[in-house]
Amino acid sequence: MTRQLCEVAANRVVAPDHHVLTLSCGLGAGFEPGQFVQLGVEPAYLPRPFSILRADRRHLAVLSKTVGAGTRALFARTPGQRVWVLGPLGRGFRCGGAADSILVGGGVGVPPIYALAERLAGKGAAPRVIAGARTAHHLLLHREFAALGVEVGVMTDDGSAGGRGTAADLLAEWLRAGGGDPRVYACGPAPMLAAVAAICRRSGAPCQVAVEEHMACGFGACQGCAVATAAGGYELVCRDGPAFDAGRLAWQRPPAEARWST
Repeated sequence: MTRQLCEVAANRVVAPDHHVLTLSCGLGAGFEPGQFVQLGVEPAYLPRPFSILRADRRHLAVLSKTVGAGTRALFARTPGQRVWVLGPLGRGFRCGGAADSILVGGGVGVPPIYALAERLAGKGAAPRVIAGARTAHHLLLHREFAALGVEVGVMTDDGSAGGRGTAADLLAEWLRAGGGDPRVYACGPAPMLAAVAAICRRSGAPCQVAVEEHMACGFGACQGCAVATAAGGYELVCRDGPAFDAGRLAWQRPPAEARWST
């Protein structure tokens, strides 16, 4: 774990209020998909956690949404300006050379799923990907997934692209269709992850989830990102995750009538 002041190499809008920020930075080289970095803009704002989208010895890229003053300040940065980077942090997905896998990404949970798909494709595997969003305008990286040569299923809440429904709906359909012995990897909103975990539990498919939580420090000091475990205790997303075996966590069941984005 290292902290470094890095220059912005590029800042690209990829969907309404969503940016890919690329930094001239080698801190993420060798990262595990699912790990994250803390990015900070001084002096006014605390660092924010962002999943690593891509990284090598020269560059590190993140993709996220502008949601408040801090992220507006960060994603207003232009090439040549600088950002504090701390990382890589946390534990990523454990996938080895998983030959048969389904990757499920919803909303801003798509970046670590893309990183995993790219890693698996580079090892000669052919993962299947489900990308979900509220509308066609909010879909993230679906063209980049297709460019990897992997099968991509798209779901939107309003049916404006792909099928109408959630990413979890399509996962259930794919698992019911059978074939192979897939492992499932997912990242997205908590209700989506709860649904994915329940579907995988019923089908017997091994499942790992990358959990989204507020993380102030990024390395376990503030204790602010605790999640309940099925065994009755707590673990910290920033230190023990963000990637967990789905069966390790305690999931709150959403109301039967509830719907959610992706």
